Amino acid sequence: MWPFTRGKPTYKIAELDNLVLAESRDSAGFDFGVLVRTTPAAEATVMFRVDSVLSMTDEEILAWEETIAQDSSVISCVLTSTSTGCVMSVSVARESKDERKETDEIITRLAAELPQFYDLEEVEVVATPLTAAEIESYIADALNTSTPLWPELRVEEITNTVTNWQVNGVIAASFDVLDNEELDTLLRKLVLTDEFAGVVRWARVFRPALDTEELGRHSGLLTISAPTSVEQLEQVVDTVLAEMTALQRLRIRRMYARQQTGYLASLGIGVNAWEFDKVLAP
Repeated sequence: MWPFTRGKPTYKIAELDNLVLAESRDSAGFDFGVLVRTTPAAEATVMFRVDSVLSMTDEEILAWEETIAQDSSVISCVLTSTSTGCVMSVSVARESKDERKETDEIITRLAAELPQFYDLEEVEVVATPLTAAEIESYIADALNTSTPLWPELRVEEITNTVTNWQVNGVIAASFDVLDNEELDTLLRKLVLTDEFAGVVRWARVFRPALDTEELGRHSGLLTISAPTSVEQLEQVVDTVLAEMTALQRLRIRRMYARQQTGYLASLGIGVNAWEFDKVLAP
């Protein structure tokens, strides 16, 4: 018998199953990647690197979100901040029958309309679409893997508990955060400080209102990670929470039994937490 080496087992991530990564060129001449899914909802997500976010006020960010939401197909905007920079993600519904049936149809529409999301006259925004390769690298970094992600998106190690999620040696805790302007500003700046660089991710989530006369809804997702143990993770969590006032801490709630979903949703890769409501069995 020929000797052989058994490969390490790999695992699928339910929230990323059936997620397709494609690429096209928009009407302004920029290549862009798009994440397309069919379940639990027919949607597509595009992402932009944001170079101006630290100089933007809350009012300017809100104006950008509201400008994007003028497209009636927009489901959510997620502004994700980490120590390496900021990414704005926009998820849209695949509205027509052709768009739901054929991936190329939604990509064609996005190619025509994409500049209206980032090339704005009303708001001072410096943003560039992420290519498919950049999106893949972004997700690979978050999952701490160097293996190819597509067409089979798998990871080598997953440990999912009620209070944290571990993927390929990185352990993290995710929190749901109620809307608060001061807390949003604090957390966005906190991720860039030396003390918390690389361990804190803050995602500002905006869901447009169904009624165009309403403002829409804001919430947030805070993810804190550590490279070694649960004990170290909880120490970092305590240190981060200590930066907030007692009132601000009341707005933060650990996503018990939904840690995997919280971690992935904070990346802004089209995993909307309200669409993935499955909880971890005790």
